[in-house]
Amino acid sequence: MAQLSINVGSTDYAGDGESLRNALIKVNTNFTEVYADINTVALTVDAIGNALSNINVPTDISQLSDSTNLLFDGDYVNLTNKPTIPADISELTDTTNLLSSGYTDNVGVWGGTAPTTVNDAIDRLATAIYQLNGNNPIG
Repeated sequence: MAQLSINVGSTDYAGDGESLRNALIKVNTNFTEVYADINTVALTVDAIGNALSNINVPTDISQLSDSTNLLFDGDYVNLTNKPTIPADISELTDTTNLLSSGYTDNVGVWGGTAPTTVNDAIDRLATAIYQLNGNNPIG
């Protein structure tokens, strides 16, 4: 049902508005409809909640009745097309952006050779920053 509007008249005491009795009947009818709609929404939410609580969601792969179509079963060994992570620089296919062994800099931190590990590079950069900072600790 549509909302029932109350005719309040053109001005105070004009006498062309709705009677108090008819106005309050409309108020009661509007509230009855609102409360009925609220009850319907509450019942719907309860029904959805009950339906969701009855769904059995597995928490472990062993609880699945059919695991044949899973994309990943959780075991790295069973993955296909696994990436190969190089263990040595010689295994890299693109070495264009590596520091070469002939690299030297103006500060002399590298000592004419490129760092061989990430930690070595970090140590050498820290030394360079320390020297550039006038042998003062950073921070």
